[in-house]
Amino acid sequence: MSSERRRISIVVACLLMVVVMCAQSDTDADVKHACELIDMPLLSISTIDGEEPTCRVVTAPEGCIGTSIADNKYVGGRMVMTLHGDTLYDSGEYEKSVSGMRIKIRGNSTGAYLNQHPYKIKLSKKSDLLRRGDEFKHKEWLLLSMYTWNVKMTHEYSNLLNLAGDVVARTVGTAWSPRYDFVNMILNGKYQGMYYLMESVARDECRIDVSKAGFIIEHDPFFWNEDGHFFKTNHQAAAYGYTYKYPDKDDVTDDVQDAIAEYMNEFEDCLYSDGDVAQYIDMESFAKWILVHDILGTDDGAGCNKFLFKYDMPTDTTPPAGQCCRRSCRYHRCR
Repeated sequence: MSSERRRISIVVACLLMVVVMCAQSDTDADVKHACELIDMPLLSISTIDGEEPTCRVVTAPEGCIGTSIADNKYVGGRMVMTLHGDTLYDSGEYEKSVSGMRIKIRGNSTGAYLNQHPYKIKLSKKSDLLRRGDEFKHKEWLLLSMYTWNVKMTHEYSNLLNLAGDVVARTVGTAWSPRYDFVNMILNGKYQGMYYLMESVARDECRIDVSKAGFIIEHDPFFWNEDGHFFKTNHQAAAYGYTYKYPDKDDVTDDVQDAIAEYMNEFEDCLYSDGDVAQYIDMESFAKWILVHDILGTDDGAGCNKFLFKYDMPTDTTPPAGQCCRRSCRYHRCR
């Protein structure tokens, strides 16, 4: 059996075991004990004064699409990761920039509608929560819901879509794809279910490796929820805008935005005029990205959740290649 098939088998077995054990448990303590019996890390998060992360649901203005969230502020707390009761990681109590962690609800439609909220975590001190080595230490991590919509499934959802996307992306040979592990999560003593503990989209040598002069942007239908921090290009569909993952949106000056928008417009003009787009994108990597979406049958290849990144933006020459990527169904590389 291949390592990927073995991994899938273990995950399915753990899912079934957790469901059975939790169904037989009457208290949160019973659930925690059941989680400690299986071969999967347990995240126990306790926020200050038991404050729950919250958000407000917002709908798109006229002419835009989608439902998103707002006022999803971080809540400070402590996070402990254990396996069979042994401590793998302990953030310590929250003290700004010293110890602890912060957690908030993330996502757009998933943040607004899912009962099993997806979360973003910020550690006060860098750590590799996937336990691979010091070079992978980072402050930003995601907890993605195991519940994912899929209209092709009997009840229109699936627990393993992200896993399937990752396996296909690695098989095809795309560029960076966020690494993850499966964890059970308890928040303020209440069992929240099984999650993907995953790397976030971020500038880092072990994530998306761009220079300080580079950029990471998202082709985003929820641009209207970014407080004006977005730009549009000439050939972009009206329902979309580009938003920023790097630089931070508050650090994007008018000059920086103009330079990025000019580059993207040059690429689109070249594409729509049947020009040589190889000067802007890595053709092999772009083809791999499209192939992943074809195999998985996703809709997002034509629209949302599509990230683009470029290593640098020199001011004295025409920018060389950029890079493009898509999370959930993974990434492809541009020039």
